[in-house]
Amino acid sequence: MKQYLLVFLLFAIHSITKAQTPVVNSKDTTIFSKESDSIKLKYPFKNDQTGNLFLSDPSQTEIIYDSELKKYIIIEKIGDYQIKRPIYMSPEAYEKYKLQKDMAQYFKNKVSATNSKKEGSVDAQKNLLPSYYVKSDLFESIFGGNTIEVNPQGSVLVKMGMLYQKVDNP
Repeated sequence: MKQYLLVFLLFAIHSITKAQTPVVNSKDTTIFSKESDSIKLKYPFKNDQTGNLFLSDPSQTEIIYDSELKKYIIIEKIGDYQIKRPIYMSPEAYEKYKLQKDMAQYFKNKVSATNSKKEGSVDAQKNLLPSYYVKSDLFESIFGGNTIEVNPQGSVLVKMGMLYQKVDNP
């Protein structure tokens, strides 16, 4: 019984390896294999390109927190159909993922605001520089707040002065 099983396995392995070898036609010199199963485009497109020529991605991302597993589940759908396998993330991994995604979106918005031909760029250019926060009670008592907003107007003038006197009379 073991000999028949061994012969059957050898035959199956032989037929599988034969099926994966490239096929060469005697009239055609083209070799077909797994690497060359698609046509190379003259103008290759990427799946994340945007613009007037490209349609937007119809997929929707749904993020669910499963309290039993204590994991985040990221599901990509088109309509009611899932197009990819769900991704399970721990809260720490999801926090890193969300931070990277938010940072990429932030910088993408800042770069697109510099394009003066884009619609709404005038309003976006007003917020190009970030606000800075100082955590100090002294700073807040002197300036009346802990936020520094930089609004460049074309000139910078900073005048600072200090009067200090120390007397060591007995």
